[in-house]
Amino acid sequence: MSRTIGSSAVDTRARILDAARTLFAERGYAGTSMRDLADALGMTKAALYYHFPGKADILLALIEPLLDSLDAIGDHAGQGREASIRAYVKLLAERAPGMIQLMADPSAKSDLGGRLDSEGRFHRLERALAGRDGDVLPVRCAIGAAHIGILSTIAARARAGEPPELAGDEIERVIRASLAAWEAAR
Repeated sequence: MSRTIGSSAVDTRARILDAARTLFAERGYAGTSMRDLADALGMTKAALYYHFPGKADILLALIEPLLDSLDAIGDHAGQGREASIRAYVKLLAERAPGMIQLMADPSAKSDLGGRLDSEGRFHRLERALAGRDGDVLPVRCAIGAAHIGILSTIAARARAGEPPELAGDEIERVIRASLAAWEAAR
């Protein structure tokens, strides 16, 4: 069965992405096949291939919104350092729990290849945040503080079997640390 009664192609696509997120988290990207996804969704592989030509296309659909959000932060860098860092930290805190394992999977990295230009997009974000003076070191220090604050907390919680989400006060503390790192590197 490819589509439930009353559903649209958009709904089906969203269901596929939700199932992929779950299976990729449980089994890893390399450990999840298109057959596994089709079975989990109660659809045929042909129906799954109708919506996504391959597993790499599903991965791309999961990662692209994150990179689009990074692009948007860069596009609004003129709103100031604090607004940019606040948006970056919140994005990282929101998306990292579901993306860490996926982005660390060598098969996922291989399948994405150059399709996203993630490195180029990240460098554009750094340059946008650096502004007119072009000094990216303070930006990298701020981003590094955000990554360590968020990702190490999520990893520690995963090891302890705790939910990965950070509380609002924890996010605020990471924002302050990131801004302090930016200021210290200027």
